[in-house]
Amino acid sequence: MTVSLLDTDLDDADPMGELVAGEHQIIHVPNTLRAKTGPGERVDPARIREAEKAIEEMAGDFRTWAMEDVVELRVILNECSAGTHEIADKREKIYDISHNVKGQGSTFGYTLLTSVADSLCNFLDNQNELSLDDAPVLMAHTEALHAILRFDVKGSDDPTGQEIVRSLHVLIKKQKFRDSL
Repeated sequence: MTVSLLDTDLDDADPMGELVAGEHQIIHVPNTLRAKTGPGERVDPARIREAEKAIEEMAGDFRTWAMEDVVELRVILNECSAGTHEIADKREKIYDISHNVKGQGSTFGYTLLTSVADSLCNFLDNQNELSLDDAPVLMAHTEALHAILRFDVKGSDDPTGQEIVRSLHVLIKKQKFRDSL
């Protein structure tokens, strides 16, 4: 049996990960955070309020910025489908856009947007080669991002939003199955 670092019930393992009855080792890791952050300094609450205010001020523009990114994704994918560009050559650009949307979505309250963009990033991370066969998965994610922004869907607890994310995961599994054939 192999032991994962995440297994909290399995304290007894030899170096190869095999369980050995009655043997265990407790490792105490020193807390070096204080040495890295400095002695007793705290973040000024006024600075936190300033940062929160800046985020609030930018929030109104976020949908516009994100929609511009989604439109750029659409253009790239349409041009690749039309043969103007090779989709493999646009992989990094597609990833960069989706990664930016993923990172900014939660900051501005669009956690569903973050979930969809994260799914797209994970899909790209797990593709050895990107081809036009992958375009339906990429387009489905792009259209989901567009709909979330168009209808201003915030949060991720909406049942429809959860179904969108679930459907994207199913689509990715189907694509992986097709790729394996």
